[in-house]
Amino acid sequence: MPDQSTIKELILKSSVRKALDVVGDRWTLLVVLGAFYGFTRFEDWLHHNKMSSSVLSNRLTRLQKSGILDKHQVGNSRVTSYQLSVSGQDLFHWAMAVWNWEHHWLYQDGGHPVSIIHSRCNDPTLPRFSCGHCNYPLKWGDVSTAKGPGFSGASTPKQRASRRSIISTGSGAGVHNFGRIVDILGDNWSYLVISAAYYGVRRFDDFQRELDIAPNTLSDRLKRLLDHGMLARSCYQEKPARWEYIRTEKTLDFAMVPLMLGLWADKWLTADANKPTIVRTHNICGNRVKVHVRCESCNQELRHGEIQFQEKPPQD
Repeated sequence: MPDQSTIKELILKSSVRKALDVVGDRWTLLVVLGAFYGFTRFEDWLHHNKMSSSVLSNRLTRLQKSGILDKHQVGNSRVTSYQLSVSGQDLFHWAMAVWNWEHHWLYQDGGHPVSIIHSRCNDPTLPRFSCGHCNYPLKWGDVSTAKGPGFSGASTPKQRASRRSIISTGSGAGVHNFGRIVDILGDNWSYLVISAAYYGVRRFDDFQRELDIAPNTLSDRLKRLLDHGMLARSCYQEKPARWEYIRTEKTLDFAMVPLMLGLWADKWLTADANKPTIVRTHNICGNRVKVHVRCESCNQELRHGEIQFQEKPPQD
């Protein structure tokens, strides 16, 4: 664990935090995941996610301004199409990490209700993450972080207030099943609490100090993460009762999601991609982290445009 005095800066100056300002709220996450799923029309998101027209319009506009979506007119019609831009398509590894985590942790019994079909082999596949240098499977425990060349010049922003929306992407009519992650982690604070846990923060007062988070907000996010098995609780003092909040296997496996988000932000949200604020190293080979996502069936690299999401038929 890094020195306690640096944890706050490591979290708030990281590229993950920058990315959360762009895609970190629940509705924005669903819009971006929907774009990878194949949604292009306003009505696609409106119907499948049951969000209000005003919220959807706001998120689509924000994603255009952020350069993640491009807006097009379809031919000579008045129909509008929204397509992932080049930077939006580059979130593909992040979308695969989201699908993978949901498959392993939210649909453990029957598997993810949305299959990924790889066009090169025409088989359903599970994404496999590996190091782009040594081809070794990429795992959270094999990646270390340290201050990068852009760290000293980066600002440490004060976190904005963030209200957790109460929505669900469950399996009701008109709702597709890619994006249930937002029911657990659909705001910046939840991500940041987990980030602090990755750095070894365990106690309430330490979370509050490192994140500069209001006590009621922290209590809400800790309770929610406990309810969903993202943290476990251990009593370290009986009178009065005081608790530590400990990472679980579910949390450690989730680490691929912010890792992919951070690598994307290093490329697209950093002033100089050669001077990241945080350097991530693959300890197995000693190289800067570079990720390949491969097809479980044919072992070829999975690329955006070469996969399709396919809803599985409901089981009797």
